[in-house]
Formats: sequence, C-alpha cells, structure tokens
Amino acid sequence: MRAAVLRAIIGGWREDLVRGADAFLRLTLLSTCYYMFPVALSAGIFKTWSGFFIAATAVLALSLVPVMVCFWPSRRVRPTE
Repeated sequence: MRAAVLRAIIGGWREDLVRGADAFLRLTLLSTCYYMFPVALSAGIFKTWSGFFIAATAVLALSLVPVMVCFWPSRRVRPTE
C-alpha cells in the first residue's frame, strides 16, 4: 500500500517536472543572469574568492524566488452556495 502511494507521488512529480522543466529552466536562467550581472561587475570589491562565491551563491538562491512565484500553483476556491 505504501509503495503504491509513494510510486504514484513520484510518478506525478516526475510528470510535472518533465512537462514544465523547459519553461522553468528558461525563467531560472533569465532571472539568474539578470541578478548575477551586478555581482560579476563588482567582483573587484571582494577581498577573497570565498567572499565572491558566498555572494554569488546567495544571489543564485534568491534569483529562484521570482521563478517559484511564477510556477506557484493557483489557489483553489471553494464553491459557495
């Protein structure tokens, strides 16, 4: 029973991933390039490479927020009587 439920969840997740992966990757790349450009231009202000990579990692993580908002599922509204 548990294996069947787990298999159904994984199958649904895989299907959603395959169907929306192209658009998700494009929007992620667009957002990442947009936010990484200022970080790349200001690379000279970082004293060490580790500081630069920490800033770049933070920007990469934060650039996923607009993409997640675009792909957030719509809210279901209960029908009122």
